[in-house]
Amino acid sequence: WILASNTSGGLFKKPNPIHVDTLVTYIMRDMQAYTTGRPIPPESQTYYNQMLPIFEQVRQQNTQHAFYHSVLSSLLRRLDQMDKALEYAQLGYKLQPHHLTALMLALVYREQRDFQTSMQWYKKTLEFSPTDVSLHLDIGDLYIQMQQRADGIDYYRRAMRYEPDQPWATPHYYYYSYFEENDNQHLADLKAYCDKFPDNELASHLYQRIQDHLHRKPYVNY
Repeated sequence: WILASNTSGGLFKKPNPIHVDTLVTYIMRDMQAYTTGRPIPPESQTYYNQMLPIFEQVRQQNTQHAFYHSVLSSLLRRLDQMDKALEYAQLGYKLQPHHLTALMLALVYREQRDFQTSMQWYKKTLEFSPTDVSLHLDIGDLYIQMQQRADGIDYYRRAMRYEPDQPWATPHYYYYSYFEENDNQHLADLKAYCDKFPDNELASHLYQRIQDHLHRKPYVNY
């Protein structure tokens, strides 16, 4: 649609907030399909690379549109164009400090494995949305990735306060708490959680990992 419109009459010939807001929605919707661990497939990468000149044209005509810069950063990050992704994420936040614009910076820095800076931006994002469960999960996961297990446990616990039995936070909380505190009660709690939510494959997997650890299987890595 965008390619056809652009070639048929210069859809983006001059600034138009309706068009740029439509693009923000369009890009955000598409990027939701490509979460961490799900890269953009090659055929879609080709399509988005064809679209980038048009997206850049729109950006140049809407230089003060914060959210457009941020969602464009999200696309560029998934296309592994990290320098531009960081540039647009920084500009988006400068134009409008907001949950979304701060989060884009956290994600770019995390992708670059600058975990300390990423954490700073996650915490900034949390200032805008202090009860956002998904943010607590991301922070908890990042702390675990940084080998700061106690801090990760703390943020899983916080997520559980806002959403009891949260399907990601709860199994991870019991799992890492078991190893952090060497307390069998956490193992019992994880088993009870597995019994209560038998379809939660993550919980079952983490419980089995503890069982493997107890039987000293050498391949288990915590």
